[in-house]
Formats: sequence, structure tokens, C-alpha cells
Amino acid sequence: MDAFLQKHGWSIEQTLRQDVSPRRYYRVAKNAQSAILMQTAPDTAQKPEMQTFADIANWLRSIDLRAPEIYEIDTNQGLMILEDLGDTPLTKAPDQKEAYTVAADILNHITAQDCPLKLPQYEDSLIHARHRWVIDHYAKQDEDVAQDYLKIWRSIEKSLPPRPQSFVHADYHAANLHWLKAGQGLQTLGILDFQDALHGPAPYDVCNLLEDARVDVPQAFKDEILKNYDDNFMAWYRVLSLQFHSRVIGLFIKIAEEKDNPSYLVHIPRLKAYIRENLKREMFKPLAQFFADHGIAFDED
Repeated sequence: MDAFLQKHGWSIEQTLRQDVSPRRYYRVAKNAQSAILMQTAPDTAQKPEMQTFADIANWLRSIDLRAPEIYEIDTNQGLMILEDLGDTPLTKAPDQKEAYTVAADILNHITAQDCPLKLPQYEDSLIHARHRWVIDHYAKQDEDVAQDYLKIWRSIEKSLPPRPQSFVHADYHAANLHWLKAGQGLQTLGILDFQDALHGPAPYDVCNLLEDARVDVPQAFKDEILKNYDDNFMAWYRVLSLQFHSRVIGLFIKIAEEKDNPSYLVHIPRLKAYIRENLKREMFKPLAQFFADHGIAFDED
């Protein structure tokens, strides 16, 4: 990393906060210019993460969205210097309602595009597979129970019409959307952390945005945005919402237990509340009965 920075004339100014991923971020400087250094695993043929990030950034910029420009990249070493989009997440925007509206408009803009990139399929991804983590890590049940849980989900999914498909950011929440003071229109928000993007169900990113695992989004904002979608979209939104929270509640517990990092447990009550609300819906009645039969509860703490 030192050699990479020295070669391109940058120096580290600040170590930035780490998220649940293995990636590391630093703010670097060259003369009066600021940028971000991303350090991750080197690209492989099976997982070309850095090149994928660069390709997606370039595509997003080509459709007039504000993704960071790539200044330098070394895929063999897992190092990249990219444009600094500041440190003002969506939740710190001066007009919260406007910021969430723009975030939703960005998704509508993306789904209207024909993405030329070859991306993994949502159905084959760990994001989809790991919604069983509510059984594995939250409920701590055995494989037979997990298979019964998945069987119910297959039945629910088969009962729905085909889901709308598009580019899926896959981590589209407030911390990855930065308010840009000088931005206009859709470029009011800078988009980050999209290296795990997929081709899959369009409602997934809307769910990530409005049912953020770490942030309470005002119900009025949700209602205003969701009124624009049809019944098919909303049916899949609810399915993806419940699967999303079922994965993340297991993930946060897994991190606490296996990495001795309890910091994410503060969000468990929020995730349980999302799950409780979803299970009240008629479409999830078989799943609610399954949880009740196995003594798996999501009561308030």
C-alpha cells in the first residue's frame, strides 16, 4: 500500500470507519486534493471485485449519476484511489424528505436503463441464500427446521407474479448515499459501495433504502415513495423486506458471536420490529405459523 501511494503521489490523512465488510478505507491527499483509498482483496478470475467496482462506477456516471471517478487502480494488489464524495450521508442532508425522494428517483432512473454489465444473478447470490440465517443464528435451529422454513418461502414466492428485474446495487442505504452540496437533481446524492451489485429484483434496493437496518426512516417518507409502485412491485417489496431482515438479524448476531463485536446488536430491536410488522400480512401467514410452532419469537425487548 505504501508503495502504491508513493508511486502516485498520495499520502494517508485519515483512517475511515470500517463497516462489516473486509474492505478498508482511508482519506488520502495530494497537494490540495482529497481522495479515498480503498484496500481490499486482490481481484481473482472468480471474484474481480475491484474491476467490477470500476466498471459499475463508469456505467453509473455514463447514465448521469454521481458515482466516484476512479483515479488509480491496481487490481493485483487490491488497491484503488477514487474520488472523495465527502462524509455527509443521506441522513445528514439538510432536507431529509427531499434526499430520500432523490434516492428513490435514482433507483427509478437506474431501473429504466438497460445495464450492459454482466453481473451475478440475485437468485444465485449469498444475499438470497442467507435469509435462512434467521434460523441458523437468531433461532439457532437445526438443518431440518431450516429446510422447512425454506420450503414455506418457496411456496410463497411461487404464488407471486414474475418479479421486476434490473440492476441491483445490493447495499443501497443511507450510509452509502452521500449528500453533495453542489449537486443538482439526481446528482444531489453520490452513490458508493456497489461492488457487490447484482441483476435481480428491482424492489430490493427500495427496501434497503426505506427499511434501513441501522436507521429509522419516517413513515411519511416511506408512504410518499411507495405510493408510486404497483401491486406486483409491492408484493415483491414485502417478500424481499422480510427476507432482508431475516438475513441481517442473523448476520449481526453472527458478527457479535464469531468476531466478538457486539456493536451491531443495538439494531436488533429495529430488525425484530420490521419482522413483526411483515408477519402480520396475510401472505406471510404460513411463515408466522411456522415461527409460532417452533417457538421462534420476535417480541419487543
